[in-house]
Amino acid sequence: MNKHPVTASASGHDVYVNLIASLAGQYLSRQPYVLNLVKEVLEPMHLKDQSILIEHDMGRVIRNIDIVETSEQDTIFYAQSNKISFNSRYATIRYTPPLPTLRIVL
Repeated sequence: MNKHPVTASASGHDVYVNLIASLAGQYLSRQPYVLNLVKEVLEPMHLKDQSILIEHDMGRVIRNIDIVETSEQDTIFYAQSNKISFNSRYATIRYTPPLPTLRIVL
């Protein structure tokens, strides 16, 4: 496995990500700034379990929500994002709301 060190938690557990063959690696290649946000959240934490879901309010806007409501009046198109093997649905002239929450799955 190709392990890239992310950080160590306050409890001394090392956290790694597979940048080549994981969904996390695909996401981080398109949004590399998220790696620093993950470090910011995990470093002070005392991790105990191997499988953890963390939702953390960063106290500031870190990204925009990817999903928006659409109606029959919206112009919809399908496109394939970089490094993704399927087409996604996109709406034109839609502004996504800001989001302060980071979700981490370990």
